[in-house]
Formats: sequence, C-alpha cells, structure tokens
Amino acid sequence: VALVVGIAGACGKQELCQMKIDDIRDLGSAVLIRIPDTKTKKSRSFTISGEFYEIYKKYAALRPPAVIERRFFLNYQNQKCTRQPVGKNKFASIPKQIATYLHLKNPELYTGHCFRRSSATMHCNDVL
Repeated sequence: VALVVGIAGACGKQELCQMKIDDIRDLGSAVLIRIPDTKTKKSRSFTISGEFYEIYKKYAALRPPAVIERRFFLNYQNQKCTRQPVGKNKFASIPKQIATYLHLKNPELYTGHCFRRSSATMHCNDVL
C-alpha cells in the first residue's frame, strides 16, 4: 500500500509518515488523498482507482476499530494492523525490501526517495 500511495502521489517518506486518515476520502470507486504539508509548502491531491483502489481498501479495512492514532499507516504484522504508526525510517527501508524481494541488483541502492523518483519518471513517460 505504501508503494501504491507513494508512487501515485509522488510521496516522500515524510509525507507517507505524516499521512492522516482525515486526509483520505473514499469515493466508493476511488480514493482521494490530500497531502497538506509538503516540502514546498503547497498542498496537493491525487486519486487512486482500479486495482490499486482495491489494494488500498484491503489495507484500510485492517485498521483496528478503537485506534486513537490518526496517522493512516499502521504497523502490519501477522496479517493485521497493530496500533503502532509506521515511522519514516520504516518507509525509507520499504524500497530496499521490495528490490530484495524482486531479486534486483544492488537492493541497498533503493532508498526512501525511490517512490517519488519513480513517480516522476512514470509521469514523464505517460505510464500513470
């Protein structure tokens, strides 16, 4: 889900970390996400739809009902979410974990900036 949101919204690790459930609006067939606090101090919004929306919905449904924490991303463990929010260092390590899983060369070179960089490249190539 971090990969989907990170690439769809060109999000950096800090933006993913600070994302709140109040910044997300489920439209029924898509989700609208607003990033209010960016590096450039200019908010932006983006949508996620189709099969990626389905991935979002599966993760969102795992949120424990009585959690007070407002951050969207919670620690995922044993096929469920805990009450602990995901920190920026965890987001920084996710690209390396994905590269390792995919058996890519030099997975240590995949950093927390990869989602943002990959998103920009995909937009330039009209992939998204």
